[in-house]
Amino acid sequence: MKFNINKLLAVLVVASLGVACNKEQLQDKIPSSGNGTVQVVVSIDNGTRSFSDAEGVKWEVGDSIKYAGGVELTSEPLTDKQITDNGYKASFTFDKSLIEADRTGWFCSTKCHPTNYTEVEFTLGTDNGNLFTQAEAGQMNSRYLFLHSGTGLVSITQGVVPEVKMEIAGSIFRVIPYTTKYNDEKILSVKLSSKTNLVGTVSYDRGGKTYTGVTELNGGDGWKSYNFVKANLGTPFSLQGITSAETSKGIYLAVAATPAGKPLNGYKYEVKTDKATYVFNAMDKSLAVRNNFVKNVYLNLDKATSRVEG
Repeated sequence: MKFNINKLLAVLVVASLGVACNKEQLQDKIPSSGNGTVQVVVSIDNGTRSFSDAEGVKWEVGDSIKYAGGVELTSEPLTDKQITDNGYKASFTFDKSLIEADRTGWFCSTKCHPTNYTEVEFTLGTDNGNLFTQAEAGQMNSRYLFLHSGTGLVSITQGVVPEVKMEIAGSIFRVIPYTTKYNDEKILSVKLSSKTNLVGTVSYDRGGKTYTGVTELNGGDGWKSYNFVKANLGTPFSLQGITSAETSKGIYLAVAATPAGKPLNGYKYEVKTDKATYVFNAMDKSLAVRNNFVKNVYLNLDKATSRVEG
């Protein structure tokens, strides 16, 4: 999957955007492809198109997903002809054994743990696994989060191919910096840290429709977890003329889903430019991080908690 860009900026609204995601069953039987395989139509919820300077999460050529539940099957890589709806929907090819019996299971990205774990991606980091490089502001160009078919189970009826929608295994924070005082500076990176681990593994109990985040797992079973995530910009973002949220562009941070009712214990944002570091300290506050969640974060550098030159 990838994050494509729409250059036209919309008017930003200071709000957190929850992403509703429903799984749908096709009413009629879908024929197999005729060579012992079936085409499973998989879409990504339209709510992920919420970013004003990006089109959201999309499928791309070469993507695969897998199914677990009674059998474990991995789809063939996507071809260009299998991707529709401007990238939000794709037909994945599975072995026909997928629908040879009634099943309950789930679909997820291929790198997910073979049991019911869905790991939030941190291995793409260039250093310790929680450091990412974004090519430029407004362009999320890495697969920051795994996709999965929701906290519940997908029911498959024998002979009927399911149509499913995928969710992101956590939250995407779109940080939007701007300033009226420091327009001669260029942003180099954005960092989100907490007293709580926020990058690592999420375990889904799909029967109970619940999930456990890295707060409880704490890097268990050999998985690493971190209490901060940082996005470095490949091309520094000039603040010249960026005097309001409407004129800014997003810098993206991905955070693992945390259990409902157990938000991050304290957090702070740090925006580093070529001349200073701006800290927005909220370590005395909590921050909710949900499953399948999108949030815009507006940071006025003029009102930072502190500014440290150098």
